[in-house]
Amino acid sequence: MKTSNFNKIDSILFTESSSNIGGQERQSLLQMQSLLASGIDVVLACRPGSRIESLAAAMDIPTKALPFGNSVDPRTIIGLYKLIAAMQPNACICHSSHDANNLAIAARVFGRNRPRLIRSKTYLAGKISAYSYNHLVDFTFTPSEYLRSKIISNNRVDRRRVEVIYPGVDFDKIDAECNLELPADLTHWIERKRGALLVQIGMLRKEKGHIVMLDAIAKLRSRWPSVHFAIIGSGPEQESIKQRAIELDIYDQIWMGELHSVATILKKADLVVMPSLVEPLGMAQIEAAGLGIPVMASNVGGIPETLSDRETGLLAEPNANDFAKLLDYALHHPDDMRRMAHRAQMDVRSRFSVESNISALKSLITQ
Repeated sequence: MKTSNFNKIDSILFTESSSNIGGQERQSLLQMQSLLASGIDVVLACRPGSRIESLAAAMDIPTKALPFGNSVDPRTIIGLYKLIAAMQPNACICHSSHDANNLAIAARVFGRNRPRLIRSKTYLAGKISAYSYNHLVDFTFTPSEYLRSKIISNNRVDRRRVEVIYPGVDFDKIDAECNLELPADLTHWIERKRGALLVQIGMLRKEKGHIVMLDAIAKLRSRWPSVHFAIIGSGPEQESIKQRAIELDIYDQIWMGELHSVATILKKADLVVMPSLVEPLGMAQIEAAGLGIPVMASNVGGIPETLSDRETGLLAEPNANDFAKLLDYALHHPDDMRRMAHRAQMDVRSRFSVESNISALKSLITQ
């Protein structure tokens, strides 16, 4: 097993049991692509027919289909054992509990020569189990100090085993996509509006705070009647958001829908907003800041680790009154907002680069 020398990384096995695709899955794909480009062998074990399998294939990332039927799935455990034996990876990186449990069982068959087991933890659900952090894997990394502090609030968790690795953003890709065409209806909607364009990117879920933003816009309607709000995403709250906009009589100021690439709409925004009620870190505000676009976000969770209030953006409490107050400030002071955005651009392109992310990941594997 290659783990006898942790100073050199030859290969890494990634596992992902989710059938869907989200921020963490896209982050894993970006990491795998970057590692392959640096000469490190990578294989992704995932469910057959999953979205991450098809995206990995399109990116020329080798995959191995395994069922991941449950947290202790004999077929998956045997498949992972065979894959580890064939690859002899230095490390295995997992995400969900299904991944971690199956991987831990398979890897421990190899005894002291097993690969290093690393888990990416991007959210918390339920009780924090010290066992999973202290014994199931060797290290856990989180996307923010905020999430790490939540985990180690359980005093039984060995804090030395939990580290922060900020996600990497492919700013080159975002730059290249800034001039892609938007859907015709969105283009027409933007062209016929005269006021400031606000943009929010993210799943349409309650915790993303879309209702907070709608209420804030409504509070300022007499002062800023031409403000319009593009809501980019999909999810279970779509109808609730629509109905709230109708109730507030601002539905004509709203566009809601999905986009394959968000770079163009971010570039067109006068202000990107992120009124989240809960947020382990957030990515949309980082991507917007990387393009030099002014950002206003909630002062919750890991968001303050990405923006400094009144220095690189505006941070508001996640309620309509505070968002309305700061939105009014942002619209009245566009020059100040642009200066903040310029500072934010330099900051996030350094701290959240792919290179920084991969360097931190390699350090975790070799330490």
